[in-house]
Formats: sequence, structure tokens, C-alpha cells
Amino acid sequence: ATSSARSDASPKLTRGILFWLGFIGILGPMAIDIYLPALPQMAIDFGTTPATVQLGLATTTIGMALGTFIVGTLSDRLGRRRPLLFTGVLMVFGASLASASMNIFWFLGCCLIMGISASSVQVAGRGVIADLTRGADSTRAFSFFSSIVMVGPIFGPVGGVLILSFAGWRGIFVALAAFALVGTIAIWAFVPESLAINKRHTDGFGTIIKSMWAMWKNKVFTWFALVNFTSYAIMFVYLGTCSLTIQVELGAPAWVAAVAFAVNGAGIVVAGIFAAWLAKRLSSVAIVFLS
Repeated sequence: ATSSARSDASPKLTRGILFWLGFIGILGPMAIDIYLPALPQMAIDFGTTPATVQLGLATTTIGMALGTFIVGTLSDRLGRRRPLLFTGVLMVFGASLASASMNIFWFLGCCLIMGISASSVQVAGRGVIADLTRGADSTRAFSFFSSIVMVGPIFGPVGGVLILSFAGWRGIFVALAAFALVGTIAIWAFVPESLAINKRHTDGFGTIIKSMWAMWKNKVFTWFALVNFTSYAIMFVYLGTCSLTIQVELGAPAWVAAVAFAVNGAGIVVAGIFAAWLAKRLSSVAIVFLS
């Protein structure tokens, strides 16, 4: 009876679990920006233009959209742990293949795989936090998780330039695969299943699409979503053009582009902290307007 009670008890969300969820969640921003300083060199090796290699960013974004939709649904049916482990392995696989890319089409296919994994680990990770926390504890947990994930935009490009200097652009993807492998092993070792079997649902994709459509008809949600979409569009346009502008148009070295990305990543972290401070004093509408 005692062992049964222990197996049914919900695990507690510890700092260790949060750290490893954030650690593997960093794969999201790193899959996007860690290789951006290497775009000109990759274009030379592929025998194409930097703008064509830049399509990797768009392909990764498409993969992230697919991953959010598919894995978000599966994690509600299968639990959080299995999707986390599977998509972590998927990142190892995708990044390893990217390091061996022989042409641009091979590389773009790998970007799609990495995009699916990059969003999936964050979706399932956030699901673990939502399962194990409530109220103020949930707010603090999500804040801590986001703080770890936001390290990616700061250190990703800087790390990419450092690796580029001694291992080339292929070494960047080898390092990304190694990072994903460490995170996946840690999830397997330290992060338990958080969604009890009796709380899982078996609704099909049709039901989920109907729920999404009903949510979209909510005008408040729609306007906030449009603001969010626009901000992401601006960010991705910047990410896709900054490295090429600095290195190709201005002729500056790759480390200048890395510093630019790091400064912007730090700005995102500061803005998040400032928004949390404003949330105690202003309405969400006022904060969005101010932004």
C-alpha cells in the first residue's frame, strides 16, 4: 500500500527540475541564432548566396510552429516526459545531420527537424511546470524558467563565433548536438512524469482545432495574439538580416554580429524583468501599448 501511495503521489517541482527544463529549453533560441554569424561562410561552402542560407531561419520557424501544435497535443495524451525525451533526441539527430550537410537542401531539411524539436522541448517543459504548480508558485516557476531560456539569445551567437573561429560552422552544429544530448540525458535522469494518467485526455486533433477556433473568436485574445505575432515577425526579420548586413554589407567580422545579437538578447531579458515590474502597477493593455 505504501509503495502504491508513493507511485501515485505527484512529484514536487524542485529547483533542479526547473534548471534542467530551462537548460533543454535553451535549445529553442540557440537553434535559431547560434549559427547566424556563420551564414556567409556557409553560403561559400554550399555554393549559394547568404540570402539562400538565410532560408534556414524561415524553415526553423515553420518547424517550431508544427512542433508546438503536434507535441502540445501529444503531451496532453502521453504525458510530458516521453515527448521531452523524444524531441531532445530529435534535436541531437537534426543538429548532427546539419553538421554533415553537403548542400543547401540537406541543411534546410535539418533546420525543419531542429525547429520541431526546439519548440517541442519548451512546450512540454512548460507543461511540467503547469502540472506541478499553482498561483504565485506558478508565476515564480515560469519566471525562473524564462530567465534560464533567455540565456540562449545572449550566449548562443557569442558561443557560435567562438566555435566558428576554431572548428568552422560544422563544429557549431556538433556543439549544439552535444548540448542537446546533455539536456536529454538530464531530463531522463532528473525530471519525472508530471501528468497523472487520470488527467490525460484522448481528444483528437479535430476537437483541438475547434477549441482553437473558439479561442480565436475571443476579441481580447485575438488582439493580444496579433501583437505577439507582429513582435515575433519583427524579431525574425532582424535575426535574418542583422548578420548579413554587418558581415556582407558593412564588411565587419563575425564577432561584431555576435555582440549585436548578445546586446539584443540582454535587452530581451531586461525588458522581461521590467514588464514583470510594470505588471504590479499597470494593466496588461497599458503595458502592451507602452511596448
